[in-house]
Amino acid sequence: MTFGMKSLFTLTTLEGRSTTPIKLGGLYGQTLIIASALENDCNILYSEDMQHGLNIDNQLKIQNPLIS
Repeated sequence: MTFGMKSLFTLTTLEGRSTTPIKLGGLYGQTLIIASALENDCNILYSEDMQHGLNIDNQLKIQNPLIS
């Protein structure tokens, strides 16, 4: 199984989502992960550290892989 990704993050990610940490109350590193996922048109982001079920911009849903 392979997963394609256009980029990890770009300058647009860093500039365009600069308000995301404030809106989400998250850490900067998590914000970069979220911004990169949005930039790459991901629908699901699997994370054990972020809030399970959180829906971001009606595009990205955070899912904890350890919760069934």
